[in-house]
Amino acid sequence: MNEVTFLHTHLNQLCVERRFEEAASLALYLTSLFENGDHSQFTYIYKYTDYLAEILRHWGKYRSSLAINHQMLWVCNQTLSSYSLPTASAFQKIGNIHLTTGNYSRACHAFKRSIAIKRKLLKKDHPEFAVPLNNLAEVYRRTGLLEKSLHLHKESMRIRIHSFGKEHAETGASLNNFAATYQAMGKFKKAVSAYKKSLEIRRKHLGEAHPDVAQSFNNLASVYHFMGVYDTALPLYQSALIVLTNCHQFPQALMASVLNNIGSLYQAKEKWDEAEQHYLKALSIREAIYKDKHPDVANSLNNIGGLFKKKGEYQKAESYYFKALDIRRNVFKQNHPDIGTTCNNIAGIYQARGLPDKALPFYREALAITQATLGNDHQAAGNILNNMASIHQALGDPDQALGASEEANFIQDQYIHNIFHANVAEKQKLDCFRSLSLYLDAYLSLVIRNFKKDPAALKNAFELVLNRKGLILDIHSKAGKAIRSKLTPKIRKIWDERLEALSQLSALLIGSPSDFGMNSIMYQTRKSALQGRLVELEERLIKTGIVGYKDLRPNKVTLENLSNNLNPGSLLLEFIKIRDYDFKGSWLNPESRYLVFSLNSKGDLNLIDLGSAEAMEQLTSKALTSIQRERNSKESTSKRSLAKGSFQALFKLYEKIWKPVEEKVKDVDQIFISPDGALNLLPFPALFDDKGIPLIERSAISYLSFGRELAASPEKENSTDTDLTIIANPDFGKFLDQEKDFRPLQGTKKESTDIQNILSSKYPKQTVWEEKDATKSNFIHAKASKIIHIATHGFFLKNLPENDPFENPLSRSGLVFAGANALSSNTAKASKLTALEITGLDLSQTDLAVLSACSTGFGSFQNGEGVMGLRRAFKLAGVNTLMMSLWTISDTETPTLIHSFYKNYLTLIPAEALRQAQLDTIEYLKDNYGYAAVSLWAPFIIQGANAFRK
Repeated sequence: MNEVTFLHTHLNQLCVERRFEEAASLALYLTSLFENGDHSQFTYIYKYTDYLAEILRHWGKYRSSLAINHQMLWVCNQTLSSYSLPTASAFQKIGNIHLTTGNYSRACHAFKRSIAIKRKLLKKDHPEFAVPLNNLAEVYRRTGLLEKSLHLHKESMRIRIHSFGKEHAETGASLNNFAATYQAMGKFKKAVSAYKKSLEIRRKHLGEAHPDVAQSFNNLASVYHFMGVYDTALPLYQSALIVLTNCHQFPQALMASVLNNIGSLYQAKEKWDEAEQHYLKALSIREAIYKDKHPDVANSLNNIGGLFKKKGEYQKAESYYFKALDIRRNVFKQNHPDIGTTCNNIAGIYQARGLPDKALPFYREALAITQATLGNDHQAAGNILNNMASIHQALGDPDQALGASEEANFIQDQYIHNIFHANVAEKQKLDCFRSLSLYLDAYLSLVIRNFKKDPAALKNAFELVLNRKGLILDIHSKAGKAIRSKLTPKIRKIWDERLEALSQLSALLIGSPSDFGMNSIMYQTRKSALQGRLVELEERLIKTGIVGYKDLRPNKVTLENLSNNLNPGSLLLEFIKIRDYDFKGSWLNPESRYLVFSLNSKGDLNLIDLGSAEAMEQLTSKALTSIQRERNSKESTSKRSLAKGSFQALFKLYEKIWKPVEEKVKDVDQIFISPDGALNLLPFPALFDDKGIPLIERSAISYLSFGRELAASPEKENSTDTDLTIIANPDFGKFLDQEKDFRPLQGTKKESTDIQNILSSKYPKQTVWEEKDATKSNFIHAKASKIIHIATHGFFLKNLPENDPFENPLSRSGLVFAGANALSSNTAKASKLTALEITGLDLSQTDLAVLSACSTGFGSFQNGEGVMGLRRAFKLAGVNTLMMSLWTISDTETPTLIHSFYKNYLTLIPAEALRQAQLDTIEYLKDNYGYAAVSLWAPFIIQGANAFRK
């Protein structure tokens, strides 16, 4: 065995034993043989030293790897020429090291040299071009030059498709990298599509037990994770772990990456123990692999620091963050996004500890690094600017704070627009959108403290609220409208399949495993399958092309748009509940407050602080409880006493909510109210002033899901097969159990007859279902109708068995139809129509829907997105104007109010028709009982921008 052969064998053994420093020294000696003119062993030495350089890079020995590659580059130039494929390969590997260590300018130079050499030696479509093009694209992605990155990835993928075909594993690798750039651009829908295609190709060609397949699962999960779609991300991460476990040999680094990502997901879900467990496993693997300082070790340390920060253990968090920062500064040497991230995190610790003067320098460094490496308009820069705004305010510089916050708002608006192009479910968008609410609250806290008299700042704040509040509902409504307008037979088939899946999921969510003969695991499996089926059907609807870019893009609404659409003498009151940050001390547990913007048709805008949300919500709860007790009371003396209690509670609410805006509503006869939080459940028309006069006597009131509704053009008059559809007096079956069964509603028979008679001349085409015909099936398969009137029971479930009650809040409320008291639980469930199912109906041609049922305006509410119940469902189904109840209604007095409403509806706009009906009922009650109980005249509210249009 000659010396070179012996040394090669020894080199290989050193690599196996991970004695990398000794191996590196030996490799450098081997390459030095060329300096003495011994070129006979070039191929042999090149092969092993090249292999060793890659091993050293993989294990984090960057300097040793770089030294060997530079030596090999010198050897290639001496032995071959400066234009040879081994020379190009050496440049490529040098570029990889600089890319890993964040030296992007040198990486860019090396990759460009590699490409230039290959262009001189190879045809333009040669597959050898794909790798350096891909790597240069990665440099551009990491430095924020995303359009350049996308262009190069397209070129790299074009070459691979030309060389290998669309279904080759190399093409799958290109798609994976392509997706990463889309993800960085915030184009999540395209990222998901590319990752899915890459996964499909890799599974097909590499099998189910290959590290690249695990990588694709991990990357696809990361997009959903980033968007807050945790329920979709977690199973994908778990699939990655399963694939890696099944691999004969797998990269431990990838296993650590997946474990780290799962830890991050659990942290986002506030499952601290699970997060810490996965983070520590990942750190343990990384420290075992790399031992010395490495970016992946820093990543783990940074994430563990973030976990301790979330738990309020600031000293531990600070320790981990500084360890991470030390590694990152040591490895990268210059500006790198990861250094910016750690600086931002350390600043956050100081901010949480009430040390703004220590926080600001770290935020400034974080912003400078992020803008230099990722660009001025990157989402990370927006978050840092928001954090800096709070620090400037804490340090007594509100002008600087406002400038930073408004710059951040602009960046985040771009991010939100991108989120809405991703095809994810409504709940998932809510999860993602919720992450930005803190910054909106901080901005409004800043404005209400310092700038509520500044017209420009006030206008910006109002428009931000207009364009953020109810955004998810608005986009889903637009998309639904686009689909319903083009229901061809093919699309109708998908639409009907989706409705069936919604129905099956709803039945499952309001039941328990025993109702379906399932154990808990079977139940959860079935639920997941139905949820997956819905996602699949929604994707199929999107792919038909009927939902275009404009249907998913939030329309920018301005103050001028809105004021121009307000009638003279009308006013918008836009309420918003915020966490009020005082910017001093800790940011933990801020007090919540209600604010209200008022806008009239002249464009006059004001912002008013209504004070503590807790106090307001306690009063609201007390008022609603008093009203319900009054409603349930059987004795006249007790009823009168309780009515006084309701009056007092509503008067106190008047003092809290209405008196501060009284000057603004003077001489206004039409008021649009866009509530937030618990105020969605408040009967504004029943607030009494100090003279005992309810607001209903001053003005007509219409509720809105969000103020932006007023900017939309009026709906065209619909042409329908039916003018009026009535469902009333359902035959629920025998009433046996007072706790579980639904009482008969015989009074609704008269209600139905009255409506038919009143509307017969103007709305002659009538469909009426009563008793056994008042079924859920008849309703959901009904022909389009201008007016829908449903007189039945409503329901709202406070607790759902086997489910987080907020998992899908639209499954918690609904309407009850014939057969609901059936002994068979399946039959009984089939007689309940949930709000979730209603979202799948086509009610776009319905001008007015009246829900003459108990508590149909009720539901769980989410700040900024309204009531998650029937209100939201009928809006998503396309109804223009909705009339509903806020509490249990009377089966005897309600028909009188409904009679008056429809009689007025023939000649008046909807909101005015309800107002006159309520005034008529007040007079009727006073004439017959001597007083007008709020519970009897004010249960109904009307909602919709068309409530003041005929």
